[in-house]
Amino acid sequence: MLGSQALACGPLRMAYYEYPGLYQRQPGGAESGFDVDLRSAMEERSGCRIEPVYSSSKRAWQAMADAQMDLMVSALQTPERAQKYEFLLFARTRVLLLMPKPVPAGLGSREALEASKARVMIVRGTSYTPRVAAWLERLRAQGRVSEAGDMPSALRAFGVGRADALLLYPMALVAREADWLERYQLLDWWPEETAYGGWALNRKTVSAADRKQLREAAESLRADGTLQRLGRKHFGPLAVHMIK
Repeated sequence: MLGSQALACGPLRMAYYEYPGLYQRQPGGAESGFDVDLRSAMEERSGCRIEPVYSSSKRAWQAMADAQMDLMVSALQTPERAQKYEFLLFARTRVLLLMPKPVPAGLGSREALEASKARVMIVRGTSYTPRVAAWLERLRAQGRVSEAGDMPSALRAFGVGRADALLLYPMALVAREADWLERYQLLDWWPEETAYGGWALNRKTVSAADRKQLREAAESLRADGTLQRLGRKHFGPLAVHMIK
């Protein structure tokens, strides 16, 4: 039976890095975010002791490869990583299209938008999956793609009408107020392009028994709604697009 009385495991070193909504450090040292609360819930449910280590994404992955780190949070699962690490998948992400609510007539599908004269805003340098990139290239060939240097600039330009739609990943809107989000519609036009992420468990340093205990705890948190409640707490209405 899972819970605080479960057989103890660990201590396990867990790498954190800063990302809006997931993990943030305040000037006074206080920590907040989805991954902070999830760590506490996983400790309580699994009986494992988890020791957070503040790092950067690059340094954390190197420490994982060098067997100097046990867990990595906010880790995107890729085929290459799945060969080395076991994943507990908590979240999903894929590119979405932001439009005013209600969606303007004639722009209700990616095919309709492509056939129109509407413009799409993107952030320069952002990577997209092949299908999304091909769709964008067709629009770009018609001179219908606008680029901004960063997401705040893209949101401002979109907000004043310099584009009819904004291509983004849902995490970009975490800091937005609920009433702002209510004025817009997030369109999920590429459901087949979903990527999943969560915790990467180092098979080199975390025993099979401890990995099993953590996996059972994660499944329990999902089954009783705790994972979804944490998602709503930190991501608000966006949680429906982000929590697995």
